[in-house]
Amino acid sequence: HGGTVFKDPSADDAHRYKLIYAIGADGLFGAYSPDGINWSTYNAHLLKHQCDTQNICFWDSRIKKYVAYVRHNVPIRNPNIIRTIGRSETSDFLNWPPVETILTFDKNDPPDMDIYNSAAVKYSRADDVYIILASCYYHNEDVLMPQLAVSRDGINWKRIERKPFIELGKNDAFDKGMIHTCVGQIIKDNEIWIYYRGIERKH
Repeated sequence: HGGTVFKDPSADDAHRYKLIYAIGADGLFGAYSPDGINWSTYNAHLLKHQCDTQNICFWDSRIKKYVAYVRHNVPIRNPNIIRTIGRSETSDFLNWPPVETILTFDKNDPPDMDIYNSAAVKYSRADDVYIILASCYYHNEDVLMPQLAVSRDGINWKRIERKPFIELGKNDAFDKGMIHTCVGQIIKDNEIWIYYRGIERKH
């Protein structure tokens, strides 16, 4: 839930797989592996800020850089409604500039809503299509539901419809309280398969 493994096509064999992960609110750390099974950790923070929710990184072949999408807490509405999606990019994986907010709530959203995590992905069949399935947190109801956002450059985002991409389950369903979309997509014929984590309890 707090990290992402990805295959790095730009790296040497020893660093072919990479992982970013959070330790509480201490920030983001990294690890590398030749096979995705045996791992070694980098010794330093990658990013120093609150990162306790789903954090995502991948090699963006369009810009030839590593890109991270992370939870970015910005107190711009009130002391509690602070969550936004932040982004940073780097050429070497170990030295990241400060995160910038790229997706947040606005005047068209309910006043009790912020954006919890991104599930950001670069669509594999087009070089200029990026997709976010952001879990929107509604404080008053204490639930999370994902919304679709799209981008041509990974920086400027548009939410097509302000409605749930996946609805919460009803009655005693396993996903009646929270939905976090999983990272990645499976392309099968003319379908895109998207998995998600459903939680029965509320936030």
